[in-house]
Amino acid sequence: MKKTLFVPLLCLSLLSFTATDTKKKAKKISVSGTVTQTRDYCGGARPNSEILMQLGTPKPAANKKIYIKEGDVNTFESKVLLALTTDAKGDFHAKLRSGRYLIVDSTKKDLAHYTLLLNAYKNQTKSYDAIDTACLKEWYMKPAGAFEITGKETKNVSVNFHITCRDVPCAWFRGPYPQ
Repeated sequence: MKKTLFVPLLCLSLLSFTATDTKKKAKKISVSGTVTQTRDYCGGARPNSEILMQLGTPKPAANKKIYIKEGDVNTFESKVLLALTTDAKGDFHAKLRSGRYLIVDSTKKDLAHYTLLLNAYKNQTKSYDAIDTACLKEWYMKPAGAFEITGKETKNVSVNFHITCRDVPCAWFRGPYPQ
């Protein structure tokens, strides 16, 4: 009886070890891209169309810290595989195995910022409505960008971070506005 159980268990162990070992040895492939940013116009007299166009035109995000995770959706369980900083032109380079990946910034790299927002804005205040938890979860799960590596070098991955006037997603500002 012991021998009949030992042989299948040994085979399963070896198969498991081989599958894990093969995944670790999978070839890493070069990926490169550019990170840009655009922004909203925040406050003051209404700007002319030239200023609005300038703000809406993507500009290189120099020295921007980005985080790469596996998958298409930034789930609460997603772990950072790689942390990178863009160069002066907003470019980044990495080596990853074939698969689907997403890019986020520091606000979505882990649950720290999400939890901070949830706790800080859980109740309505003089200045803000209580945070909309469904909206916040949706905000967190949406990556800035996603890409796929299919076995050959992947170039021209493009990610834009849009900077809004509201620094608190899903908690609407009630006032008072600065004078």
